[in-house]
Amino acid sequence: MKRTVCWILMLSMLAGAFAACKSDPKQESPSTGTTAAGDTSAVTPAETEAPDAGYGGETVSILFQDNGLFRYDVSLSDDVTGALVSDAIHERNMKTQEDLNVKLEWIPRENDWDQYPADVEINIMAGEGPSDLILFEASRCINMALDGRFYEVSDLPHISYDQPWWHRGLMESLMVNGKTYMLTGGNSLATWVNTLVTIFNKELYTNVFGDVNQLYDLVAANQWTFDKLLEISSAVYVDNNGDGKRDSQDTYGCVTVGGVATALTRTSGLTFEKTDDNGKLVLDIYNDQVVNMVDLLNKFFWGGEASYHDNWDYNTKGHFSEGRSLFVFNNLEVYSSEELRSMDVAYGVIPDPKLDETVEYFSYTTPVVMVLPITLPTERFDVCGAVLEKLAQEGYQNVIPAWYEIAMKKKIADHVRDSEMLDLIYQKLNVSKFCVVFPAYFYEVVESRISSKKYSSYYKSRQNAMEQQWAEMFN
Repeated sequence: MKRTVCWILMLSMLAGAFAACKSDPKQESPSTGTTAAGDTSAVTPAETEAPDAGYGGETVSILFQDNGLFRYDVSLSDDVTGALVSDAIHERNMKTQEDLNVKLEWIPRENDWDQYPADVEINIMAGEGPSDLILFEASRCINMALDGRFYEVSDLPHISYDQPWWHRGLMESLMVNGKTYMLTGGNSLATWVNTLVTIFNKELYTNVFGDVNQLYDLVAANQWTFDKLLEISSAVYVDNNGDGKRDSQDTYGCVTVGGVATALTRTSGLTFEKTDDNGKLVLDIYNDQVVNMVDLLNKFFWGGEASYHDNWDYNTKGHFSEGRSLFVFNNLEVYSSEELRSMDVAYGVIPDPKLDETVEYFSYTTPVVMVLPITLPTERFDVCGAVLEKLAQEGYQNVIPAWYEIAMKKKIADHVRDSEMLDLIYQKLNVSKFCVVFPAYFYEVVESRISSKKYSSYYKSRQNAMEQQWAEMFN
């Protein structure tokens, strides 16, 4: 039976998902609109309009890196194009400009991962603010915030942090020395689209194991763990070309590239941090659970027939779409891609596996944030705050629902269990400070094939430098 998932439900889910990062895991379903931070179910557009401010046609400039990550948050079109999502972003921009009497100027910079933040920092250090606002991927902001390149924004005019269009949990996780520099919420569709998930081939699962509901039941029973991933993936291998070698022509439980090791640690359910007896936030990356995680990841990537692991350029999506991989680890952008939607067989979505049954599922995302360069004159705070609030509100109410309708419903609404999995994924949306500050740490562990026995020496060789950097940021 077709299950129609209306965008109103999606909106109420968004209100609670990020607050769940800091709250009781037994909280009510986000569909109720109730979160640990308060009841937002009564919030209506009429009650939450941005301030009725007229700014005389002032221009507010926003710098962004011109790549795929940010295209979900930026529209340079002068008119509607017929594409639902980009048109919704265009309408968000137009509504912001009209309601506040401002002009938004989007300034693209070359798509260079390292050069973009370097150029921004050079401009700021020279006292030449590149723009009023800067759109950034969160991990690139930490050190710059620590070095005083951005304003602290907890008291920025017009920002209503208690409204559901601000991702309070994420922003708390991204605080530096207890201060808020990064803003993210309904203004950033990219944050949602980049949520990590496990995509699976339903036909292949049925052929090997039987009823596909078994996999959904495994998740619901809190048993979708690294052990189960290894067990299920190892049972799928087929030597398609009969050459007796594991190569790219064969069928696997999973096909992976380098970034998957990082993804699986981020969604393992471990935070890699804890509060010590003095109330300080400290690193927690050497304990029995972490050692066990390293052992299981090595077995998954290098220990047998569970996965085919290749370089960064390997087309895992193509391998999966050809029906030669049971699982592929990627984000919701890939899940909703035309390549997968055109597959001849059905595919589904579940959360990424967690380490074991003692931890919660984590759905990791790549937060895209707005920051204010320290070169911005303070008299610009008022108009910038109003613009940020309006962009977040309009995005929450219109852009994210448009994305859900076109990118999710077409494939998901007919499958009740997939919709249930999406609910769970959003409930568990999270980000780890450790993974933002040290994004490559566990990637190096896995790619260097550091065994659980050798992990102790690997950790100790880096411990002092990491702890010093961590203390500077969070203590």
